[in-house]
Amino acid sequence: MDLTRAKDIAKKIEQLSRTGSLELYNEANEKRVSVSVLLEEMDPTPRDQSGKQEWPLDAFERQLMLFGIRSGEYNSITVQELFDGRGMILAPEWVRRQIIRGMQLYADADDLVAVSTKVNGPSFQPLYIESPTEAGKSLAKFGQGASMPRVTVLYRDKTISLNDYGRAFDFSYKVIQHSDLSELKVVLWYVGYNIQSDKVGAVYNLIVDGDGAVGPAQSVVAETAGYTNLTYDDLVELFVSFRPFKMTRIIVNTKVEAVILKLTEFKNPDAGFSFQRTGDVMTPLGAKIVVYTGASDDYIAALDHRFAVKRGYNQELMIEHDKIIDRKIEQAAVSQELGYSVFLEDARKFLDMSQQT
Repeated sequence: MDLTRAKDIAKKIEQLSRTGSLELYNEANEKRVSVSVLLEEMDPTPRDQSGKQEWPLDAFERQLMLFGIRSGEYNSITVQELFDGRGMILAPEWVRRQIIRGMQLYADADDLVAVSTKVNGPSFQPLYIESPTEAGKSLAKFGQGASMPRVTVLYRDKTISLNDYGRAFDFSYKVIQHSDLSELKVVLWYVGYNIQSDKVGAVYNLIVDGDGAVGPAQSVVAETAGYTNLTYDDLVELFVSFRPFKMTRIIVNTKVEAVILKLTEFKNPDAGFSFQRTGDVMTPLGAKIVVYTGASDDYIAALDHRFAVKRGYNQELMIEHDKIIDRKIEQAAVSQELGYSVFLEDARKFLDMSQQT
């Protein structure tokens, strides 16, 4: 691992840390990228033909190594040592990366999205695939001279606004200054984990209520009202309503999840073995359960995650770096601007247990 460029950059970072200069972050903001991406431009990490990183550390991690900024369980420095150290200016980006790591621990939120695209401005006009007619769904041969089935892509009449998904810090520098970075990083993982929960809620609401440009998804009414009366047959009806697509994910609260897990049909050796081995909860119909505590007792939101949802984002996860550098952590916040829209109407449904057929 060649550290020649990294050492040259480290000299600049030490100077910026000494003066408290925001130059690195201002340059990153102008380019609308993170400091990690900016450092990669300055000191690229070699990658193989598949794009896999060949070195064990990326550009930012190489700077952490050179400045002795460690957050391992057995060799962690303290928060105060980070802010008093020669690489202090790296602190906001270190915080941001730990929050992203926490977001990655709750991968279900990103797994629900079929496509994610960058947009400019506070809103975007969503592109969507128009649901085909019954004739258009057919794979039958068509006669010579006859029209082929069409796939139509259009823009919605209404725009989708971007919303901030983030958290403000409710602790001061004085509270954490003597803690190890290994402790602080777990706190920041928790912050990221909670931000992801909000994103799951956004997808849930998109299915049950609509996205603001289009209304609620088509519902399937349960045979008997009340989530405690949920049956395997209800889930089957929800499953088959997706054809020719597939119900791959369902979003429920913990009470509805418990009812599903206790269904007799779920208690089969394969499902039980998978749950015990991996902790991944699968319904008897092969759809992964995603838990959102804010979900209603009355609805099971379902989607084909390969087609249903588009996410528009304005920028990467941003943190108020100036307040972090000034050690005014309790005044800082981290956020990302996102908007969710329906990409394919027929790829989302929900089971309505508030009434009965």
